[in-house]
Parts: sequence; structure tokens; C-alpha cells
Amino acid sequence: MMKKRILAVLFSLMLATTFLTGCNQSRPSSSEETSSNDFQVTGTAIKWGVPDIYEINYPAVQKFNQILTDRGYHFGVEFVPLNNFSSNDALYEYEEQNGSLDIAFSGFIHDQVDFAYSLIKEGYFTPLENYLATPHGKELYDIFDPQLWDAVKVDGTIYSVPNGDARDIGSTFVFNKKYVSEQDVEGFNGNIADLKSLMEKAPVQEDFTHIVYGGYNFEFSNLIASDFIDGLMLPHDGTGAYNPFELDNFREYLTVFNEYYKAGYVNYELSWKGNTISTAVNEKFLETGNFLVCIGVGGAYNPETVGTDVITVETTPYLRSRVAGTVGIAAKSEHKDEAFELLSLVHTDNELANLLIYGIEGVDYKLEDGVVHPIDGEGLKDANRSMCLGIYENVSPTAAETIIVDRKTDKLNYYKDKVVASPYLGKNFDTTGYEDIITDIYKIYEENYDI
Repeated sequence: MMKKRILAVLFSLMLATTFLTGCNQSRPSSSEETSSNDFQVTGTAIKWGVPDIYEINYPAVQKFNQILTDRGYHFGVEFVPLNNFSSNDALYEYEEQNGSLDIAFSGFIHDQVDFAYSLIKEGYFTPLENYLATPHGKELYDIFDPQLWDAVKVDGTIYSVPNGDARDIGSTFVFNKKYVSEQDVEGFNGNIADLKSLMEKAPVQEDFTHIVYGGYNFEFSNLIASDFIDGLMLPHDGTGAYNPFELDNFREYLTVFNEYYKAGYVNYELSWKGNTISTAVNEKFLETGNFLVCIGVGGAYNPETVGTDVITVETTPYLRSRVAGTVGIAAKSEHKDEAFELLSLVHTDNELANLLIYGIEGVDYKLEDGVVHPIDGEGLKDANRSMCLGIYENVSPTAAETIIVDRKTDKLNYYKDKVVASPYLGKNFDTTGYEDIITDIYKIYEENYDI
């Protein structure tokens, strides 16, 4: 396990990736003041292990459980916060001390898929094929594109439910119209080498940067159409698996950024200084409009805070295996049937899903024409909850979203019309003997990081 942690850290350095930082569970808000263990479960308590950044709204969970009781179900949910943000240790430690969980979260890390894969190979999760063939299972299966189910398979078998919140998205390039025209970016497909002529149009000067990295989790793979699996790069042309530093596309990509940096086009504060992105500096340049292009994954910027007219170009979204944060049923659970029924309900029932993501209507949020709004200027706490539970499709949309039909239909159409599936969906690798080699490679990289 320690070796995998080293791999994850070093690989994160190589990617210059910033992800959400783990933190202790927050104290409940005013609407959440209650005993931390008062879940009021009637019947069987289904223990659901969640990351400790999941902010449990206890009154909402109590209402959730009461609704299940009123509907005739003989089980309820009990959330168990665990420090399993980036490893499997907490799951096993809990199991040793308290017995098995019923439902468990497989870990956040996207590029380092070992966490979910190792749990499955070690027998932690139970296969879901038979459950998905039941009426509840078919309803759950139908809310996801079939390719998402392919993406979570191991050896052809489904062990976990895709995370509905963690959608595959391409890279977004936001160009400043002061320096770039529609004609300049016509046909642009994300190759940063093609930006050279545009870079030369804007002056190198103080309080201006040509390139801003926007958002979190900036991934090289989105720009060179490759999967990252266990530290390997697998180009989508199917040519094989590579040490990143032996892959021409990756080296060329880094070389171009190095050239841009030497030419003064890349502000070190806005790239990977200390392996973090300075959000304040980032936002400053976006708000003042003193940039040429902002690059990020998906929602790379908040259009309301950008102080200039922009042209937005999105690259092709690629669907990769095991998008972050899937959930499954623990093999040692004594309540597998009830656990799966609960999983199906929270993904497919709007009333129950809203309780776990937003809280209690009229207390934590208001619902107007099917759209969720905060109450009295208070912010919604849906982001962490949705990400940690993986519930998205049947949750009511917020006012900030652009909805065509509804979340479920829009997402199914998104995957059908826009997303290109990686040729490696459901593929996994035996990394025996590989970890020592790749760890040594990344140690070399880390030691020479400032070059």
C-alpha cells in the first residue's frame, strides 16, 4: 500500500495536478444540529462508508430513513465517515475493528486506478451482475450509458456503480477576443503547439500572462488522447502502453510548454509552482482579462467573473475506465440484498436523492419549478455530497445548470453524441514488478523537477 501511495504522489507531481484536499468532516450547519450518530434507522442499518469530506446532514438522513419506513422498507442508511480519500487502508481498518461495511466508496484518485482495482482483485467487493438483472437493478442500469458500465468492469464483471457526478469531459480552451478571432481558432483540436502563432500576437508584459490554467485536475491526457493507468500512458490509437517519458506525444507536449515558458508566455504562479495552482492569482488574471487563453478541464472558468469577451473551444471528451469514486457492496456484508436496493433507490428516486444531496426542502434549499435554489443567500452543499455518493442523474438541477430535458436524459445524450470511448475500457494490468521501476523513474523526475 505504501508503494502505491508513493506512486500516486509522484505521478501527481508529473501531471502537475491539483485535486480537492482531504479535510475533516465539517461540523453540521444550523439545520444539521443533532447527535452525530442519531440516524434513527428502523430495521436493518445499512452502513455506507463515505469519505470524511462528505458533510452529513443528520436531519435530512433522519427524514430519508423515515420515508423508507413509511414506504414499508425494513432498512435505513447509516453513513460511516472514513479517511479513505486516497487509499484503501481505512476500509480494512474499519472492517478489522467493527466488522464489514455494507456499501463502500472506492477512493477518489482518477489517474491512479489501483485503489478500486486492488479492492476488487482482493475480493473486497461483490459482483453485481445478478443484482442488475432484478427489477431494481434494471432501473439502476438504465440511468447510465452502457459504456459507463463497461468502464467499471474488471475481468468482464461489474463490481461497482459508476459515479454519476464524475463525468468524462474534454479540455476547455477559453480564448480572449482581444487577441484571438473566431478564424484563428477554427479547426483547433487542442494541440497546444498550434497556439504558437497566437502567442506571438500578444505582448510579454507585466501583469499579463498568455496561458492560465483554469479549474482543478488539469490532465495532460485530455490533450493528447491517452489513458493514464497505473502510471502508464496508453494512446487512444491503440499502439500500446508507455512510460510517459518514452512517449513522443507526451515529450513533445512538455517541450512545447517549456518553450512557451522560456518565451515568457507561462506565468510560473499560474502553472505548477509547488505542485499547486494559485486560485487567487488565477482568478485575478481572469477577472482583469489580462490573459490570452485559459486552459482547463470541463468548467475551466466562471464566465461571470471573466473581465473580457471570450471564445470557448472544447476538445473531444474521452470516456476512460473507472471514473473517480465508484461505490460497491462489500463482499462480507450480511445485508447485500438490502444494500443493493438502497443503492438503486438513491440513484433513481428524486425525493430520496435530493435529501442526501441538498438536504430538507424549505430548510436547506427551495425548489421552484423543479429547480433548486439556495435559501436566503446561503450556498448549497451539493458538490461534495454528490461527488462522494456518486448520485447525479435523478437529483433536481440547480439554477446554475443549463438543462435541456432533465439531468438523466441530458447526460445520456451527452455520452451518446459527444463522448468517445477509450479503447481500453474495462482493461486492467498486472503491475507485478512494475511499481519498483515506475517509482524509480518518478524519483528521478522529482529530483530534477525545477529544470
